[in-house]
Amino acid sequence: MTRKEQSIEQTLNELGYDPLAVLGPKNAHCVPDGRCKFDDSLKVLERHGAELLLPFLESEDLKTLLDALHVFSEMRSSGEVLIGPALRYIGHPHPSARWYALDGLLLYLRRLPPKVLTLGLCLANDRCFRVRKKVIEYIAGIPCEKMEVACSCLPPFVPSDPHRDGLTLLLQPEATGSLIERIADEDSVVGCYIGAAILKAAKSGDFATIGNDSSVCEEVVFLRAKLDLMRESAAWRSKFAGPYDYVFEVCPETLKIKGDLDGYGEISNEDLEQAMGELEDSVKARRFEQLDRLPMT
Repeated sequence: MTRKEQSIEQTLNELGYDPLAVLGPKNAHCVPDGRCKFDDSLKVLERHGAELLLPFLESEDLKTLLDALHVFSEMRSSGEVLIGPALRYIGHPHPSARWYALDGLLLYLRRLPPKVLTLGLCLANDRCFRVRKKVIEYIAGIPCEKMEVACSCLPPFVPSDPHRDGLTLLLQPEATGSLIERIADEDSVVGCYIGAAILKAAKSGDFATIGNDSSVCEEVVFLRAKLDLMRESAAWRSKFAGPYDYVFEVCPETLKIKGDLDGYGEISNEDLEQAMGELEDSVKARRFEQLDRLPMT
């Protein structure tokens, strides 16, 4: 037994079980009372390497795959080796897979190359609102100079006009109140950019006042809740000064550069091409519409 294997075995003994082995429906009864398989999986991966999750990201069992993507979405800077494989699920027919893949990318938006960032933009008109909410956060976390390039790289199967209109609002924002009034009437793609512009404004201290009218659209309901959290964060920061920043300002460790994409981790042209192909197939087959009624896990 190698030293690494011995170290892994010691960790599993501490936990009392192997949390990775119970991802998915199999052996779920083996999770000890009081333990969380997701939290414990993160402990194992952070101590012994994120690559241990790779076999589970290749699983043909949907529940196992969703659990693995869930773990990826909760990882911090140690998860860069998983970015390439996770990208391939941006176009997955199950909305939870798309959501987890996007959520896991939020940490790396400032370092991802524009060609990769384009994948997330393609979901701005996703039929699942939970996914579109994540796209709002996704767009808000991308630096403006990268957004311009990413929008210019949109694939042919994605209409570019709504993205150009949204980009204009993002780069030359109107008053926040005016944006809120427009969001319910706009195309869903433009609505994502408006939501992102409002969140970006909040990062600069311009917190919008959103009423409690129950008739407003889902985007406004989401933004109201998000801004409330950001206000609480700002109040906490003003009271307890520290080296913290808003949700979009995470600082990952310096990551290794690899491949023609000027990316990092395990991203390759093959990863990107496969992810784009899966996304195009999903759009053409309208699988998003067919499977949107599946439960979010």
